[in-house]
Amino acid sequence: MVERGSVGAPGLLRLADDKTIPSVAMDFDNTFFDSISFFSELFRQAQGKEYKRHMFTDPSWWHTFGFLTDAEEATFDKIYTSALTDVIRSNGFLPFRFGAHLLDELAEVTYVDFVTAVPRRLEPALKTLVERAFTSKPKVLIVDSVEQKAVMPYDFYIDDSPKLAKAIQAYNKLKQRKFHKRCLMPAMPYNADIEEGNGVTRLPTPRDAIKLARKEAMAWTAARREPSLGALAPRHADAAATKSFLKG
Repeated sequence: MVERGSVGAPGLLRLADDKTIPSVAMDFDNTFFDSISFFSELFRQAQGKEYKRHMFTDPSWWHTFGFLTDAEEATFDKIYTSALTDVIRSNGFLPFRFGAHLLDELAEVTYVDFVTAVPRRLEPALKTLVERAFTSKPKVLIVDSVEQKAVMPYDFYIDDSPKLAKAIQAYNKLKQRKFHKRCLMPAMPYNADIEEGNGVTRLPTPRDAIKLARKEAMAWTAARREPSLGALAPRHADAAATKSFLKG
C-alpha cells in the first residue's frame, strides 16, 4: 500500500518529494456503492413499483424515483443519509459493485481517495464504512459538485458522471499537457452518450475501470521514472487501444 505524506490536505496531495506515484479519485454512488439497486429495493417496498437499471437515464438518478423539485431533492437527501447511516452503523448489507480487495490492490501502486458529492451529513458514516471495508484505508473527501473534482490534483478518476467526463475533457483540452487526466467511466444508462477520447474511456463495469487504472498507473509511473517509456501510457485511449492495453 502506498503511504501518504503529511504535506497539504490529508488524503488529497501526493508526497511532495515523489511525483512518480499517480493519485486516483474513486466515486461512491453507483461506482462503489450500488445506489440504484439499494434504493430501487427500498422504493419498491414503499411504492410497490419495480425499477430496472435501464430506466435510470438521468444523471440525477433519484429523479427516477419521483424526487424532482428542490424541496423533493432535499427530502431525498434526508432519506439517503438516514438509510445509509442506519445500515452502516448496524453493519448491515450494502450492495457493492466490486470487491474491496480490488481497490486495495490499486492502492498498492497509487494514492486512492474516495471523492464524492454525497450529502455532507453522511460523512461520518461513510468514513466508518471505508475504514471497515478497506485495509488500505482510503481517505474520504466530500465536494460540493461533481465538476469540482476535475480541478482537484488527481491523475485518474473512476467515476460514472457524464458531467465529470465532460469537465475532464475540457480540462485536458485547455491544459494541453503531455500527461492528461484520465476518466475511466463505468457504463451507465445516463452516460451512454458521452464520446470517448481526450482522456475519457467508457468501460463495462467498475471492475474493468479499476483493472485498467492499475495497469495505466504502473505505466504512468514508469513513464515518469524513465521518459522513454512514455508510450506505455496512452493519452487518448480509444476502444481498440483500451482492449489491447487490458490484454497486454
